[in-house]
Parts: sequence; structure tokens; C-alpha cells
Amino acid sequence: MTVPCLTSRYKPSLDAVTGRYFEGTEEAAAHPQAHDERARRRLRELTRSLLDG
Repeated sequence: MTVPCLTSRYKPSLDAVTGRYFEGTEEAAAHPQAHDERARRRLRELTRSLLDG
């Protein structure tokens, strides 16, 4: 996946685009897990436990 800011360097029309996903230089759908509330909650919990030590 290409980082959007790098993509916008080559496609000036994407300069104001945020919050979208890209595969290579083309816009793509997010992975289904990105829409899974339980998976997102678990990721937040794991992240907190790692940051809190």
C-alpha cells in the first residue's frame, strides 16, 4: 500500500485527499477488518496494554 502523501506527489489531484486507502497509486477499499468493530476494539486494547507497559 502506498502512503497517500507519496501518491499525491505524483498525482497533484490528490493533494487534498485524506482518509482514503491506496494500493499502489490507485484508490482501494479498506480491508474488511477495518470495518469490524470487535477487531478495532481489540486493537485499541492491545495498543493500550503495550503503551502502558
